[in-house]
Amino acid sequence: LPQAYRLYPNAPNPFNASTQIAFDLPEAAPVRLQIYNAVGQQIAEVVDQALPAGHHQVTWDATGQPTGLYIVRLAAGLYREQRKMLLVR
Repeated sequence: LPQAYRLYPNAPNPFNASTQIAFDLPEAAPVRLQIYNAVGQQIAEVVDQALPAGHHQVTWDATGQPTGLYIVRLAAGLYREQRKMLLVR
């Protein structure tokens, strides 16, 4: 099992259409993984549920979203982290 919470950089980045987002949970926790555009508007909620400890990976399909900078935010228990992603069409 992972020893710490961690949000990994998405892959690929930059991406076209979809990207993989991975994160580690050292213990079971309620998880929210959200995507925001460059002006701070939430445009997607990829995960909103309790997950067991371990390594997790989800896919975000950005079909219909414009080219630009996006922020992925992970909230798991008291842990918070965010990373930048670049969508290129």
